[in-house]
Amino acid sequence: MAEILLHIEGMTCGSCTARVDRALRNLPGVTLAAVNLTTGMARVEGEIAGRADELLGAVKAAGYRGEIVEKSGAAETLQAVRERGSQEARRVRREMWIGIAAGIPVVLIDLFMHPLMRIPSGNTLLALALAQALLASVVIGFAGRSFFAGAWRAIRHGAANMDVLVALGAGVAYLYSLAIMIPIWLGHGAAHMALENELHAAVTIVVLVKVGKYLEARAKHVAASAVGGLAAETAATATRLKADGAAESIAAEQLQIGDRLQILAHQKIPVDGEVIEGSGSADLSVVTGESVPVDVKPGIALPGGATLADGRIILRATATANASTVARIWDLVNAAQASKTNIQGLADKIAGIFVPIVMALALLTLIGWTLTGMGWQRGLIAAIATIVIACPCAMGLATPTAITVALGTAARRGILFTRASALERAGKIHTVVFDKTGTLTEGKPSVATITPAENSGVAGIELLRIAASLEQFSDHPLAHAIVKAAQRDGQPLMEPESFSSMPGGGVRGRFSGNRDYAAGSGTFLESIGAGREFRPFIDSFAQTGQTVVAVADLDRKSILGVIGLRDSLRSQSLTALRQLKTQAKTIVVLSGDSQAAVEGALKTAPVDTIRAGMSPDGKARAIEELRSHRPGVAFVGDGVNDGPALAAADLGIAMAGGTDLAKAAGDVLLVGNRIAAVPEVLDIARRTMRIIRQNLFWAFAYNVAAIPLAMFGILPPGVAAGAMVLSSLTVVGNALRLRRPPEVASSEAASALPPEAQVDPRLPSPA
Repeated sequence: MAEILLHIEGMTCGSCTARVDRALRNLPGVTLAAVNLTTGMARVEGEIAGRADELLGAVKAAGYRGEIVEKSGAAETLQAVRERGSQEARRVRREMWIGIAAGIPVVLIDLFMHPLMRIPSGNTLLALALAQALLASVVIGFAGRSFFAGAWRAIRHGAANMDVLVALGAGVAYLYSLAIMIPIWLGHGAAHMALENELHAAVTIVVLVKVGKYLEARAKHVAASAVGGLAAETAATATRLKADGAAESIAAEQLQIGDRLQILAHQKIPVDGEVIEGSGSADLSVVTGESVPVDVKPGIALPGGATLADGRIILRATATANASTVARIWDLVNAAQASKTNIQGLADKIAGIFVPIVMALALLTLIGWTLTGMGWQRGLIAAIATIVIACPCAMGLATPTAITVALGTAARRGILFTRASALERAGKIHTVVFDKTGTLTEGKPSVATITPAENSGVAGIELLRIAASLEQFSDHPLAHAIVKAAQRDGQPLMEPESFSSMPGGGVRGRFSGNRDYAAGSGTFLESIGAGREFRPFIDSFAQTGQTVVAVADLDRKSILGVIGLRDSLRSQSLTALRQLKTQAKTIVVLSGDSQAAVEGALKTAPVDTIRAGMSPDGKARAIEELRSHRPGVAFVGDGVNDGPALAAADLGIAMAGGTDLAKAAGDVLLVGNRIAAVPEVLDIARRTMRIIRQNLFWAFAYNVAAIPLAMFGILPPGVAAGAMVLSSLTVVGNALRLRRPPEVASSEAASALPPEAQVDPRLPSPA
């Protein structure tokens, strides 16, 4: 299974995206194709490795131009795409101003047509009509050329899009006007009749739509560039230290893993790296959305794109420029922007069939006016207005613009949606389930107490040494804490002859002299036949809020003692939980610790339900049980270790440090482990879905209300063009409201909630 991103040029409305989408989906081996009108990006998945030319051929056959966005250099490629977008906006602006300058006299002549007809000289009237025709030709031929070129390209490929409607409306009005003017210029008719043309309609359609396209292009550029600044956040050059300590300036793209880099105050960090010398503070807002500087010292990992606020450091590069945190954020955001929600797919399908329906209605309008004796000329004008006003621009922009702005706004705050459909699901969440260790807590426990069991025959220092010898090959945070404590005390560790572990339970190993030991939870030790009679002794430590690791001698089937560890809540955890309560969410905590330890750690947190002693698979089953009661369950956990639970939830929210983005799994990734962003995720999703529904309502309501008015001749073509432009700008402007920060409750408001937690070891009953 492969994934390829394409940039598509030439799309103008929802019917265009539907056509490109269909062309890509019809290729054998393609399992997913999602096209975004706002960004011009298409995301294709399936058995497509090495088939880039075939994909581009399908796009070309549909009548559009495409290029591959190389993930290895996504920032550079997309920066080039943005530059072409800026060039396109400048071209549209130039055509718009020329169209306005040439079009105003045409409209003014028509506006003062009746007073002008009193001019006694027929030559003067013919000259005015000729001036109208020449100026209108400038508008049609220069300002409107892109519409006619796009229409011809679409018709040549058997398609019908917005360009077809605009070109048909303006072109028919223009040709009709010339048809009545040419005979008069040749002396067959009264001169004043030459001014009774529809050139003003043709000009108004082109100019107003061009103005709308320019404003729309600017708004779309703002939407598509919500994370575009990330490309500029990476340093173009870096100061590399040679083996002899001399400094040299090189391009950031030339850096290799292991290079030593010198970073001075106020400089951007070119690539991900680990601090090996120096100190200071760094601004990580480029990836976390938090502007508060963090302390920097040796051993700290920093992402590329961050800024050293003060100090001087030496950094060892841990990634290249194309594999840095910012580059990975680029990949994730652009893949998400090129994906679709279910509601967007429905809107694109409707827009795809809308143009042929409009053309049929326009033809019926012309026939109806003619058959009722109202005159085919008036019927033609009504048909033109019908064609113009029913253009599905607003319909095509309603969903993708909102999604693009929302994803960009979220990314700027360190929230990465991996698919647009996650926005849709996040808007329906009512229960939020948290893992405890490493999610609500710092995930950096430390040894608090070491207590040998009575008559165990071991001292505390020996108990720690045995436990550390067992835990040295485990990746669990508790194991790291125990090993670190033993190393700090200078204890030499034993090498086990055999070793095994049970996720969520514990470890066991055999050492020289045939001594068999185990360390883990009381439940784990009981399951392997050790320590049942010591369970009260183990549980007594859990009552203090400590996480307990018991150590057993399996040969004697007895407990040697317990090691108590403490892990503090993250500074943001209580704020996040209280904000979720203001959003009326049910909060559940699942943990592998004992019930008493979890209750002790969360005694001030507003939690509805706690379930302790959970294995990773048990967490997944608990989430499935919650979903069976009522769908709409989100799970927040470690993006690396909580895969089953993240996959089981309706929405998986993964805590991911900047350097963990490539490994993390989830529908949403929280960069920098910022748990305070969880309420923001749900708030952004809620506002996005609300704006999408508003946009679709107004887009459909506009067409339903306006088409009959145009068919009955109430709206002239010029007014129809203005109304069509206004509807598109309304949709885009509404979507841009999502650029505002999330509307979650403030910390002060959240703190006003009662802190008492309602602790219940059972799952909640169905709501």
